[in-house]
Amino acid sequence: MQKIFLSLFFVAFLAIFSAQNATAQRTLTGKVVDKKNAPIVGAGVVLKGTTTGTITDGSGNFSLAADNINVVVVTFATETQELAIKPADKNVQIQFKSTLKQLQKDLDKLNKGKGKVKKR
Repeated sequence: MQKIFLSLFFVAFLAIFSAQNATAQRTLTGKVVDKKNAPIVGAGVVLKGTTTGTITDGSGNFSLAADNINVVVVTFATETQELAIKPADKNVQIQFKSTLKQLQKDLDKLNKGKGKVKKR
């Protein structure tokens, strides 16, 4: 009877432990750079189809933790990049096709006219 109880307890413990590992979060780190490998500060990095995201730090680095990481979408100014993430990927680099100077010009165009007061 005691052996049966210990066996059942062991099986239950393994089932619970396996279920917890199956839903364990995965962390993806990376860096967002421009065409010349300059870091892009303040780029939005979001898991596609979710609201889980972050922005890049002063060195262009980011870190995301989620249960299921398949595709990340990175946006800065007018440019967007999508990157398929493989299960083995832990650290990625995402490179925009434009230079930071070009992206900044696009951002300035978007912001042009905002904040101006109209005279009546």
